[in-house]
Amino acid sequence: MEPSPKDPEVFNLLKRILFLHKRAFKENEKKANAHKKYITGTKEITRHLESSPNDIKLVVVAGDSGSEMCERFENIQLMCHQNGILFKKALTRRIISKIVGIPRQVSSIAILNYEGGDEEYEAVLKMTP
Repeated sequence: MEPSPKDPEVFNLLKRILFLHKRAFKENEKKANAHKKYITGTKEITRHLESSPNDIKLVVVAGDSGSEMCERFENIQLMCHQNGILFKKALTRRIISKIVGIPRQVSSIAILNYEGGDEEYEAVLKMTP
């Protein structure tokens, strides 16, 4: 599950966010679920961008997603651009799903709260587009 050479910043950020979420979940399940740090899935991200775009800080889309997803990703990218949200195409569906711990492949993930992963988020901001 090693990241590709061009994506270690995104990989490290996602790992950190998931670590923080799991730790919060162990401490208090209800509170952790009420204050999610991320959401997965193209439909869920699109829905969230339409209803409350100010909550999303970063959207990561898998670089190996098929052509059937291109239109959805273009729509997400446009909505991110309109709302000033960082959009990155990085990693693969398999790597994202392993980080998140979901058995099926995940093509996109949105970071809602990166508190505790500030250094990793800054590294992603410094990445070339």
